[in-house]
Amino acid sequence: MASMDIATENQMEINIKTVHKNPIDKEVQQIFKPLNIMQMLVLNPKFSIKNGVISPNNNLNKFILIGGAVIYITIHIHRIVEILIDDNFRRYSKVDFLLFASIFDFTFRCLGIIINCYTNFKQTKKATLLILYYQEVHRFISDRTSDKRFIFRTWLSVLCIFGFYFTICAYFYFFYLKPPWNVLVYLLIGVTLDSNVIYVLRLIKLLTDTIVLWNIQMLLLLKKECSVVHHDKLFHAYVHALECYRIAINIFQPSILYKTIETFCQGLIDIEIVIEFLKLYSKNTYKEQPNPVSSILLSTWILKNLIMHIILSLKLDDFYEAIKFAQYSCTFIMVKDGTDSQKTLCKNILRAHRALFTKMSVCGLFEMDICHPMRLVALFAHYTIVLLQFAFLQS
Repeated sequence: MASMDIATENQMEINIKTVHKNPIDKEVQQIFKPLNIMQMLVLNPKFSIKNGVISPNNNLNKFILIGGAVIYITIHIHRIVEILIDDNFRRYSKVDFLLFASIFDFTFRCLGIIINCYTNFKQTKKATLLILYYQEVHRFISDRTSDKRFIFRTWLSVLCIFGFYFTICAYFYFFYLKPPWNVLVYLLIGVTLDSNVIYVLRLIKLLTDTIVLWNIQMLLLLKKECSVVHHDKLFHAYVHALECYRIAINIFQPSILYKTIETFCQGLIDIEIVIEFLKLYSKNTYKEQPNPVSSILLSTWILKNLIMHIILSLKLDDFYEAIKFAQYSCTFIMVKDGTDSQKTLCKNILRAHRALFTKMSVCGLFEMDICHPMRLVALFAHYTIVLLQFAFLQS
């Protein structure tokens, strides 16, 4: 069975590299449609689907990907140079820390766009292979109600992330009447980078639902006798689901690492900005009244990043639990009065699990599990206290 799976994988890779024409089912297209539309809106395509055929990014998609990155980076570099040569910014800025914060923020955003562009450009074949693996599983294990629920919640997730940034854009429009273009580009880059997290969130949820349905099929083996062909399909479905997971964590590791660093560093910078302004107002040297909306926006931004980490960790934990239950199902069948072919199937699945499955380790630095957001919040709280201590010492 293992050799059959290797042959299947090699055949898929050959199709992608040479033929570039892999038919995709309409049901699978509908499942990934919200995510694909989201990726196109933020100039971040991962593959190409046309006339029911999926293939790695074509020349048009590559042009959109690279062109969008060049535009974003050019505008950001222009803004950095503008700040550096603007004497008025340093002369009239009430908070000196704003200069460092602005340069760091724009530089870090440019780095994120470069990582994002490079990842999608180099990993487009793997992204296509992921869809093909999932399609093989979906053809054997699927549930129409589960698919509809997943599609609805995916649309809801996409609308939520775009709604968040649209609300901020609306605030700048009505508060400043004519918001600067660099602010709009900044927000567009933000939703571009966040879209990767939304993508992997929904992908992990999709794989979790698939493993749950697979577990049901496995337990039904005890109630009815199935052919060896059916056992082979169960084995391949499990292996392909694990391959989808392996490809997903390989593709999205840089994005998750970037998001983690952004949440920590950008959060501390936002906290320091709020502290500096509070110190400024407390000295009564600033005649204008403090604007609480700015502090609320900064706090909301920090909270949004933390919530995304929490949801991602919860979804991954659900997937880990589903995988663990799959192992329990196999062990249960082996202990019970299963047939020889059923026991052989379970042994092969357990071997495949040991060979293919590991928890997501982001670039070998930390594991993404249920404890990740708690570790991140603890680290964030610790350094926030340090910033407050420095603020009190300087006051």
